[in-house]
Amino acid sequence: MTAPSAISMLEFRQPDETEAPFEIGRLETTHRLSTSTRPHRHRFYEIIWVVDGAGTHAVDFEEHPIRPRTVFLLSPGQVHAVRIDRPLRGYMLVFTADFLALAGLARAAADGAADAGAKLPFFRAGMTNPVLTLADEETHRLRGVAEELLAEFASRAAWRQEMLRARFLSLLLELGRAALRQDVRVMPPASLASSASPVARFQALIEDRFPQLHRAADYARVLGLTPGHLNALTKAATGQTARALIEARLVLEAKRLLAQSDATVAEMAAGLGFRDASYFGRYFRRHVGQPPGAFRATIHEKYRNSHEIALPLAPPRRVG
Repeated sequence: MTAPSAISMLEFRQPDETEAPFEIGRLETTHRLSTSTRPHRHRFYEIIWVVDGAGTHAVDFEEHPIRPRTVFLLSPGQVHAVRIDRPLRGYMLVFTADFLALAGLARAAADGAADAGAKLPFFRAGMTNPVLTLADEETHRLRGVAEELLAEFASRAAWRQEMLRARFLSLLLELGRAALRQDVRVMPPASLASSASPVARFQALIEDRFPQLHRAADYARVLGLTPGHLNALTKAATGQTARALIEARLVLEAKRLLAQSDATVAEMAAGLGFRDASYFGRYFRRHVGQPPGAFRATIHEKYRNSHEIALPLAPPRRVG
């Protein structure tokens, strides 16, 4: 069995059951940033929109520059850490899977329900969220929506939660347009209309079964498709083979465990469904370029010696 991951997991801090599982705040006023060397992950979704500032944002061990007009979209379970080089201004939004019924999008689409959120090219199971760079016109429109959300979040007006959902959906759709403008290659827009599409179901199944199922043929059988058909659909929609998507998810989880878990390599291999530690070691080295032990040592040394990593951004507290 795999030892529990030591990656810090942040929970959504909801003040009471009457509140919507959603919060918004300004980066410059809702967070105190200090030095930290530990990446973390969440059980909720997070949007970090940087209006101004500079630094580096490491998401699942890939570093992205923090620049003005950058938007980071984070799903539950993604590991990230922030280094601040110049103070940040902007917005942070956090919300749970229940908000806007994100957890039920696949069911809604399967039942024929019209759900705009199902068409978004991010926050989808089994895919990496894009890092967006906003154009001037997009920044202007989104700034207005964000300010309306801030005012509504701080208010006690009638139908407050309904207004929060409506304004937030508007913001998500604007971000979706920005993602499509940047040619984010997840699935073509026509395919995004249904979360019940074979590729969407395949991506969700990978997220659910990757420790048990390693072969594209196994997923194809569960989905009622031939391996060749699944591979053709996946490659057309994402630009990657079915096997590549499965392997990418396995390697990502191995990296996460190696970075912050106390598990041995043998325990990780067993927990990820590999027949033995030696095979897992060869598999990892083929995809990452170094053996598991060397990767773990490199990551630990990096975070141990870095004194400029900002305290991982935590959920904003209620404003107003």
